[in-house]
Amino acid sequence: MNNEDFIRRLGKESRRAAWLSVVGFLIVLLAIGYSIYSLQKIKEQKQAELNELDQKIASYQQRVRDLDAQIMQINDQVQAAVKARDYAVNPDLAKQVDAGHPTDRLVIYFHITNEAQRAKAQDVANALQKVGYIIPGIQKVSVELTKTDIRYFHDQDASKARDIGAALQKLGIADIRPRLIPGFTDKVAPGQYEVWFSNYFE
Repeated sequence: MNNEDFIRRLGKESRRAAWLSVVGFLIVLLAIGYSIYSLQKIKEQKQAELNELDQKIASYQQRVRDLDAQIMQINDQVQAAVKARDYAVNPDLAKQVDAGHPTDRLVIYFHITNEAQRAKAQDVANALQKVGYIIPGIQKVSVELTKTDIRYFHDQDASKARDIGAALQKLGIADIRPRLIPGFTDKVAPGQYEVWFSNYFE
């Protein structure tokens, strides 16, 4: 082999080695790129899972807050019920009611215009319940009343409304007016009444 052949062979080998180096380098680059791509996909997947977990945690936290609010509301209701149950009946008031025992168990819903009236209204309710009336509860309303209304919804209930008014007067409640509220005969059963205490009831 002469020098010229040797040189050509050496150049060929060099180009082959260079080509293999380039191919190897490209393979390495592809491997690195694929690894980076795979890691990025894994990162995105984990980030999505983390976001979903954060949303679930936020939802659970909101549920906990809602439950806490409901528990507080229930506790308030329980305390109010216990207070109403334990509220001492004024025996003098019960003795003053001599309207007799209603045979048809009239139902009277009490309404007060401010919370300061609740204790006195409870006294009156206790006294009326002692003689057979049914007082389901006391509701606060936002109205302006100069007189205490005894509201009834059927013409035939007028006489009993006056009896309720007489019983309230004997408990020291003045300025009472029975009032027929029309338009509710198909919505309110006969024998159901509402007492709306005036703003001056105390």
